[in-house]
Amino acid sequence: MKWVIIGGGFKGIITAVILLKYNQQVTIIESGAALGGHLKGIKWNGYNLDLGCQIFDNSNSDITRFLLDILGSNVKPVDVFYAGITNNYWSKNYTVPDLSHEESLKAQIRDEIKSLKSLPLQESETLEEYLHHRFGKTAGELLCKAADKKLGIAPNLLSSQARDVLFFDRVKVFDEDISINLKEDPFYDERLAVFDHSDPMKYYSEAAKDYKYRNFYPKAGGMSSFSEQAEVFLIKNGVEIIYSDEVDSVLDNSLVTKKGLTLSFERLVWSADVAALENKLLARDVIDDYVYSLPMVLIYFEVQVKNLGPYTYIHDHSTDTYIFRASTAGFYSGQIVSGKTYICCEIPTSLGSAIWDNPELYLESIWQEVCDLNVCSGELPETFKVLKAPKTFSLPLIGYSPVYEQLKIDLSNKMPNLFFIDPLKTSLTDISDTILKELKYDC
Repeated sequence: MKWVIIGGGFKGIITAVILLKYNQQVTIIESGAALGGHLKGIKWNGYNLDLGCQIFDNSNSDITRFLLDILGSNVKPVDVFYAGITNNYWSKNYTVPDLSHEESLKAQIRDEIKSLKSLPLQESETLEEYLHHRFGKTAGELLCKAADKKLGIAPNLLSSQARDVLFFDRVKVFDEDISINLKEDPFYDERLAVFDHSDPMKYYSEAAKDYKYRNFYPKAGGMSSFSEQAEVFLIKNGVEIIYSDEVDSVLDNSLVTKKGLTLSFERLVWSADVAALENKLLARDVIDDYVYSLPMVLIYFEVQVKNLGPYTYIHDHSTDTYIFRASTAGFYSGQIVSGKTYICCEIPTSLGSAIWDNPELYLESIWQEVCDLNVCSGELPETFKVLKAPKTFSLPLIGYSPVYEQLKIDLSNKMPNLFFIDPLKTSLTDISDTILKELKYDC
């Protein structure tokens, strides 16, 4: 079967690799000069900077095999050591919010969660309602503050579907011994996070059969090297890649690009912006009104390796700080130049905020947070890089779900041979898993 994929970012790459597995004929149309999208990062001061904290997770054996096919020998395991901070309390080995330190509220949180077990599952319209219905009123209020810090928008303005972007469907509420025992009950298992100190692959035994490490990364070149190797791999295996071109018009079984190319297909995969797809096929702009794009300031510091702390990355859920996540991406990617490497700080914000307009004025405050987080120590580095990303995560506003469901129906009616990917999917694992499940039915 002949497939055309629109967009050569990670979604387009992994879709093409999966289609190759099923011996399909594949063409990719990429608007840029190379594949990779945001995974390409940027080159700076001798480093290949990742745009945020990126690392591969070995939780699905099929996906891991696809990624290793691309990377070949350019791969290394990463022994991830992480932590989280909630209301200025530390939790080693947990990146999710930790409410177990709320001593005065522990009993109340426990009783409220327990009481939910006997209640019928409640429908939630907003993210705020979802967190209250899932964890109880007291825990829910604390988690809403953490959600606001990460997402840069009040949870009562977001659809409950935003839970998929939070990365904390489970949270730490009790001490580990208590949580481990409670997780024997499916109700608590769905809500409580625990860390297994002895075996990070304990709950991923199937994936461990092919690759025994939980996390891995390109051995050299950062994530940009993954993009480069993906191009080589796809071309070597017969994928046609059309660069620096975009779709101008789409018919049932063919499309025309802005450069005048006409391509026929049996299936069309749209891995680019869904709003553009809605405009092309349905001549309307509706879905964008129900999506909030989170702006983020990324600050990179060049630091001495000897001054690095022990952590791979840290999530700070405290509401009185700027940094949401800091990572030693340069170090775990093996990018060390004359005893130096880089760290990355992710700062969710809003367009027009003070830190968005003038991030350089906040460097001393951000660096102090880096030191407080034990990511690095020493004086404020002289060498740094500031990037402003106006759109990172796509977050569903209230009313998104029925609009998106109607969009799927309308697009399917207009073009039954179309496949597109939910714009809310953000993590590499979620994207890969979704594509793999969907395409298995079509190949």
